[in-house]
Amino acid sequence: MYWLDSHGLQYKWISTPPGIALSIGSVSGIVAFLLGLTIEVPAAARMAAIQKKIQTEGQPLSPPQMEELHILQEGMTIASRWAAVLMVIAVLGMALARELGVL
Repeated sequence: MYWLDSHGLQYKWISTPPGIALSIGSVSGIVAFLLGLTIEVPAAARMAAIQKKIQTEGQPLSPPQMEELHILQEGMTIASRWAAVLMVIAVLGMALARELGVL
């Protein structure tokens, strides 16, 4: 969509109000995706591995495991909040680009 609307990434269009709004929205969406890919997915995988280990061993959580799960959960919470904010910016950027000019 960005490529088509900017007519092959022409600076002349990108520097217009719709181009700026769409650029900000696009970058926000990409950063939100990267947050999920680099922080949330590995943290979820590590949490699943810890939970699987606990289930196979049949023992309660050890203090280091509890601390690691807490740290992973806290990191996922922070990353999810930032991703949500970035996705709102992405949606607003796309909607604003539509309102500022004909795409």
